[in-house]
Amino acid sequence: MSVTAVSLTVDWDRGWDGGSTQTFHLSYGNKEQLLSDNPNGNEHYTVTLGEADGIEESTQYTVSLYASNSEGSSTAVTDVATTKGKCKQTLPMIRVVYTPSLTCDILQS
Repeated sequence: MSVTAVSLTVDWDRGWDGGSTQTFHLSYGNKEQLLSDNPNGNEHYTVTLGEADGIEESTQYTVSLYASNSEGSSTAVTDVATTKGKCKQTLPMIRVVYTPSLTCDILQS
């Protein structure tokens, strides 16, 4: 799983062996997404959860993934990740001192 300030990216390979079609259950925080498997589709899946999914910066999330089909469910795989804080750049304070005479001095602190 990879993490940014406001996203979690989860990667996995399906374990389909030619049996029933799987549904992947991806949960994070108090939410769950159901992702249908296409037996003739991808072997590898990548899902990025972002701000539109409720992901917030500097927040810890427990992420779980399991598969189910008509035969039952797999054991869930769980991981914990914390989104990073956004980079905040502090600019130096600039003070302009104006003296009505002939000069204007700019001082940086």
